[in-house]
Amino acid sequence: VMMLMVLMGFALVKAKLLKSEQSVVLSVINLYVVCPCMILSAYQLDYTPELLKGLAIAFAAAVLVHAIFIFITKPVSKAFRLDNIDSASLIYTNAGNLIVALVSSMLPKEYVLFCSGYMAVQTTMVWAQLPGMVTDEFKFNIKKILLNPNIIAIIAGFIFFVCKISFPPIIAGAVEAMNAMI
Repeated sequence: VMMLMVLMGFALVKAKLLKSEQSVVLSVINLYVVCPCMILSAYQLDYTPELLKGLAIAFAAAVLVHAIFIFITKPVSKAFRLDNIDSASLIYTNAGNLIVALVSSMLPKEYVLFCSGYMAVQTTMVWAQLPGMVTDEFKFNIKKILLNPNIIAIIAGFIFFVCKISFPPIIAGAVEAMNAMI
């Protein structure tokens, strides 16, 4: 399915209906609207202790996976003489956005909820550790983490989830329609 979608985009560019540089617009819509709506939608589940436990396990697993990636990257980078950018790409993949799209299309909604645990860890690490890997002038900026649209959606979704707040039908419909765009 995703390959067909890529081919459709390729065909639009080849037919000169879309310029490749216009993909920035689609990326902005995806980052600031579609992905946050998908995350918010995933948290619109009936609260259960099992779901909360699953979310905690997903979060812990994400921390462990990133720790392993960071630990393994140092010797691999040295052995293959990778520069800082290549080393960073071993740790920080596009798994967040890619996995969420795949999971939301193939699995029940609670699995997107669990993916948000991974996304929260990866997004935090991207802004907390990644800049220090690629530049010597890094200053930790908590605002970059807390103002990330996906982090905002995760925090808001989590609050709605544990407080058992459901969207009114009109808002739920709009969020679900945007979610379907993923």
